[in-house]
Amino acid sequence: MERLPRHICVRVKDEDKENDFLKPSSWLTANFGKLRNWNNVGEVKHTTIFMTKWSNDALYVIFINEDKNIWASYKSRGDPVYLEEVDEVFIDPGGSGRNYYEIEVSPKNVIWEGYITYDEKPKLYPGWKSNNLKSRVKIFGKLHEKKNNDGGGKFWISELKIPFEDLNVEKTAKPNIGDVWKINFFRIERTPEGDYYYAWSPTYTEEPNFHVPSKFGSIVFV
Repeated sequence: MERLPRHICVRVKDEDKENDFLKPSSWLTANFGKLRNWNNVGEVKHTTIFMTKWSNDALYVIFINEDKNIWASYKSRGDPVYLEEVDEVFIDPGGSGRNYYEIEVSPKNVIWEGYITYDEKPKLYPGWKSNNLKSRVKIFGKLHEKKNNDGGGKFWISELKIPFEDLNVEKTAKPNIGDVWKINFFRIERTPEGDYYYAWSPTYTEEPNFHVPSKFGSIVFV
């Protein structure tokens, strides 16, 4: 059986911060991971890289998405962006596999977030929002309003600042140096030729399914 992956998350230096995000140069010292197909079969259509860092108050995540046809239509927070193209991070601070936070961001910088309880299948816990979450997206190339073959895209970058104070359904989750949480990183790419589902730690389901907490990898805060 394949060993679940571990990602080493290094601390942010104060001088690396720039408003709510990190200076681009800060990411040069971050560890990175690459996404694979959700079932780990075959080569990915396009490359996806993620990196993380952390501070006393937040987890910083960046995705770099190769994409020749970048598109998004949803405009309002809470819209079902998972039906289009999206980056996703699932966070299980306690590592129980029974509940976790899900945060998604689209190429239009539209957020969907939820707290998931899991007992053989996922269930959305009502009411949770990450009120202090910050996100931004930069498009390299053309952003379309709908799925097409018009091209013009190169890649898009999404950044998230996830405050630990918002991971608070049971109790506020805040890591210390050496702590290990369960986590997974995902991306959905939708093209006229078909949909592609990428995962850092593949879920190995018959049909694409990201809600498999037993397959989450680990993030180690150092």
